[in-house]
Amino acid sequence: MRQLFITGTSRGIGRAIAEAACASGLFRVTGYARGSGPEHPAYTHVTLDLSDAAALETFAFPPLEDNIEQVVLINNAGMLGPVAHLGSFDAAAIDATVRVNLTAPLVLSNAFIHAYSHFPAPRLIVHVSTGAATSPYDGWSLYCSTKAGLDMLARVQERELAMRKDGWPFAVRAIAPGVVQTAMQATLRASDASGFSLKQKFIELDAQGQLSDARQVGEAYLQVVLAIGDDPAAYPDLITRIPPLA
Repeated sequence: MRQLFITGTSRGIGRAIAEAACASGLFRVTGYARGSGPEHPAYTHVTLDLSDAAALETFAFPPLEDNIEQVVLINNAGMLGPVAHLGSFDAAAIDATVRVNLTAPLVLSNAFIHAYSHFPAPRLIVHVSTGAATSPYDGWSLYCSTKAGLDMLARVQERELAMRKDGWPFAVRAIAPGVVQTAMQATLRASDASGFSLKQKFIELDAQGQLSDARQVGEAYLQVVLAIGDDPAAYPDLITRIPPLA
């Protein structure tokens, strides 16, 4: 049995990954989210608000049985934040977006490495990345900058983990899902064009059926996780996209 910890399991890609992992029969899944997660015997839900500084301050991962074959953390939870140009935000919105998109993955990665430094099985951290980490979109300053920070976190983690000498390998990947039909996309299509000049493009992507289904994306992430668990050299690119969907 493998152990998966994943954030943002109440909806979207996070829920889809959790459901795929549970259905596989290969994982025990612990999900962290403000809302409820999937109902499945293999799933354990922990209510957690990643924008809550006090909750992050006391966060810790549980001890695991020695027979676990792989331990995985997927930092999936993210928020778009206000879709508007800089100069119109309040400090609370900035703080909440940075906390969910970047502070929380830092805290959870730190806690994961601390808890399982000597665990006798392959360990994997996956950050759910995005093309917005390298492509600037007007109106997305909070989302783009925090996701760019997440990709840099993966780079630093890879360098640090490669220096460790404690047996079974850690691996880290930042994997972008492409454009997926999620609540974020609905928010973008409903946004004010004065704060997001490419609004019409995203409306057209939806109308033309070019958005990936979250369930397929969840399955694709799971296959990557399984492949890396069996061979850390699988999917060797540190920052990449999930394989093309069938």
